[in-house]
Amino acid sequence: MRAQITLEALLLFAIGVGLLLISVSAVSKLTDAQNSMHKTATTKQALNSIANYADEICVLGEGNSRTVLLAYPFVLNSGSDKKGLVVKLQNTRLVAQTKCQVQIKNSNFQKIAYLWYENQNVVISPTPHK
Repeated sequence: MRAQITLEALLLFAIGVGLLLISVSAVSKLTDAQNSMHKTATTKQALNSIANYADEICVLGEGNSRTVLLAYPFVLNSGSDKKGLVVKLQNTRLVAQTKCQVQIKNSNFQKIAYLWYENQNVVISPTPHK
């Protein structure tokens, strides 16, 4: 009789631990998905800011510059027509269009993107204009 109660208690304990492990796994996957979505949305917002500032600098011309703070590092490339900005994040490709041609100097951006007007192009760089 005593062995049967112990066996039942062990079985209930094993089921409880199994359910707990499944719950922890599900919460972990949800957190990872949420973090990925946040990174994508924040990077898209930064990309749109860069594109909007590039258009503004293009209209205003020589002597204008802007700085954009970045929440996450990313690699920025220009589109084939030199009027698009492209960022690739894992399985996502983010694109923003500009009205002017852009020139990207060193595509690895960490914390800040600097923009300025030079030779009828908007230059986008991770280092400031000299």
